[in-house]
Amino acid sequence: MRGVRGALAMHAASRFGLSLEGPEAREPPRIEGTEALRALVGLAPGAVALVTGPSGAGKSTLLRAAGAALGARVLRMDEADALPEIAAVEVAARAMGARGDDEARAEAGMRLLSRVGLGEARCFVRTPSMLSTGQRQRLRLAAALARSRRGGALLVDEFLHGLDPATARTVAALLARECRRDGVRLAVATGNGSLGDSGALGADAVVRVSLAGAATVERRGVGSALARRWRVVRGSYDDYRALRSFHYRASAPAAPVLTLRAEDGDGSLAGVLVVVMPTLRGVWREAFWPGRYDAVAAGRREVSRRLNAEVRRIGRLVVDPRFRGAGVARALVRAYLDEPLTVRTEAVSGMGVISAFHEAAGMRSVMLPVSAWDQRLLDAMAHGGLSRHEMAAPRGCLARWVGRCGEGFVEREVRRWARASGATRRWAGEPLERLFARACAAAACRKRAFGFEKA
Repeated sequence: MRGVRGALAMHAASRFGLSLEGPEAREPPRIEGTEALRALVGLAPGAVALVTGPSGAGKSTLLRAAGAALGARVLRMDEADALPEIAAVEVAARAMGARGDDEARAEAGMRLLSRVGLGEARCFVRTPSMLSTGQRQRLRLAAALARSRRGGALLVDEFLHGLDPATARTVAALLARECRRDGVRLAVATGNGSLGDSGALGADAVVRVSLAGAATVERRGVGSALARRWRVVRGSYDDYRALRSFHYRASAPAAPVLTLRAEDGDGSLAGVLVVVMPTLRGVWREAFWPGRYDAVAAGRREVSRRLNAEVRRIGRLVVDPRFRGAGVARALVRAYLDEPLTVRTEAVSGMGVISAFHEAAGMRSVMLPVSAWDQRLLDAMAHGGLSRHEMAAPRGCLARWVGRCGEGFVEREVRRWARASGATRRWAGEPLERLFARACAAAACRKRAFGFEKA
């Protein structure tokens, strides 16, 4: 064994009568030709295997042997992160080899992150050191998944290392689902008891290894484990308060009328949906219900009456980070649509551009056009050579704009933007820097609208 015969090793070996030239000093035997190895190497595309057993039983050795046979690298989740200290969306886009302009690459990266339960605006822009342990694991798995090819293999050692039970079950089920979808063979080795008897992973094969060196294989054909049902019940506004810090905009929704809560199997709060009264104006309604809420044709008072009687809006939907990507959002929306307060339901969401849980629950969608006042502001910025994405750093963007076009021009355009809409008019007298920050948050955001009508 190379490196064993140092002075300290010789002292230690002699203390116990061991020979550094004997079997104690040799590498552990390779696991070749065994049923356990054949089970991993012979996985069909999209199939999932779990290797489980106590520490020191040989799980890692078995996984390395499978990796050598399949020509695949083993990803160890207990090692120090090898992720570059750049935004998560950049990590994802690079792993995918995403092409196109920066906006297209950013959207591809956000969609990949959403697939592994990182579909939250702040997760997109945080660097690995700013993420929690569970979020970093999801990011590493997303990058590994992006580099995998259909029919290829993804081997993960020390899977779920350091994760709490709820997060571990969600991450396991998510990764299994995505590998099945992409036709990637997945084999994971873990001693984490959160997987129980493989139910969270939905493994097709379970390999159990023991300290005595024995290995047994159980073939199941279980399939996806994300099919479990979340319990959705009527909640309280306190449920929203408990989770609102996990929403990228934690402000209180206006005029709430109903709160639903989704619960995990043990009754833990997994997510919350808040239903609110509709706003009077909604350009998206014409796409869903033509003519019904046209104030010009029916009159403002009549449209207001119809909206109050016929429409409610999903104003907030927040999921506990431990359960993101596991179907909680879809379950909440579907539960409300099954028993809505009114015949029609609508929602407007920035995250809906990236994640499709509204459509998965049965809602139709349209991309919202840029408003005339937002477009005027963007055009005025373009006159100074500035683009929409620069609004992500309002102070720097404002300084560059003022430097290129003059403070008078900039102030006039920003205050004109504020006065153009009833929703923003109350801010028109604020200091320029603060007002421009509000404008950036509103004008740069892309949103999708959703509509549903109860049959």
